[in-house]
Amino acid sequence: MACTYVLVYSTSVPLGGLGFEPYRIGVIMGTWDLINAVFQLTCLGWLLRRFGPRKIQVFALFSYCVVLALYPVLSFFARRAAGADGFVWAIIVVQLTRSSLGTVIGLAQAIGGVMRGLAPTVASSLYSVSLERKLAGGNLVFMVLFMISAIGLHMTFLMPN
Repeated sequence: MACTYVLVYSTSVPLGGLGFEPYRIGVIMGTWDLINAVFQLTCLGWLLRRFGPRKIQVFALFSYCVVLALYPVLSFFARRAAGADGFVWAIIVVQLTRSSLGTVIGLAQAIGGVMRGLAPTVASSLYSVSLERKLAGGNLVFMVLFMISAIGLHMTFLMPN
């Protein structure tokens, strides 16, 4: 997921990104990682005891679907405003907030560790091809990632209670 938002944040506005400079992207990522770490240290145990791993996993995968569906909306508002305005920043905050629970399941983190070696290359390539060939209006990468998340969400419902 981090690879995708870095690409979107750094791509120029006319191509469907936000046109952020590297410093701003670094500040966003660093701030988010700090908030995410504090959240996991202070709230993860309580959430798992309160709701159970299955409900947390369902919510996390549903959140990924929401985050991915918001990328084309983010692009629309950035193009309309010719940059990042209040709507764009609101969507960024929603995306980061919704994706926070995606890292709370240990199994997901273990699998994620393996996939982090492969996923950035595939997602970056698909992002480039989507923009270059205007596949699905440049949004094919988000559709593919959304479908992967939706399949994961479906599989989660197959888990025992």
